[in-house]
Amino acid sequence: MHFLPNRKNGIMIKKIYLDMDGVLCDFMGAYTAFCNANEVQITGFRDKKDKWKYWVPFIESRGFEHLGHYPGSKKLLEYLYEKRVPVEILSSSGGVANHDEVMDQKVSWLTRAGIPFKPNIVPGRKHKKNFATPESLLIDDTDDVVEAFIEAGGHAILHKTAEETIEQLEHKLTRWDGVI
Repeated sequence: MHFLPNRKNGIMIKKIYLDMDGVLCDFMGAYTAFCNANEVQITGFRDKKDKWKYWVPFIESRGFEHLGHYPGSKKLLEYLYEKRVPVEILSSSGGVANHDEVMDQKVSWLTRAGIPFKPNIVPGRKHKKNFATPESLLIDDTDDVVEAFIEAGGHAILHKTAEETIEQLEHKLTRWDGVI
């Protein structure tokens, strides 16, 4: 087993949780295209409810199974593979109502993309904080998810680009080839 210790303050990261949408795959790009194909604009909705008008049809079209890769995701994955970091996926299905279907589509996407990490698909982003430990780190693109994970006792990186995330990992963590 390989771990990522932060030698400066003694933090030992034993697991990295990696978000899918906005880190590995491009949900918003696909959802925007789906809405536009249905003659809806993703921006300028009167309220949040309008924005998600096509949520169920997107799921029914197996939209999560056919997402494109998020820019830089392959570079981030290569970095994690190279470091031989223990990684698991931690992604939200968007809610209980369609949880099983979205989970199946996300697992299918990971399989087709050749990503071997264990998938943890939770029925809403608020559940991600339940995976937080003093020895875990979350890479996620959503501010409030990152904040909640840290408040729950874990470590997190707010993902913006693969380059920035890799740089943060390099600055915070160093590779250690210890075996337990």
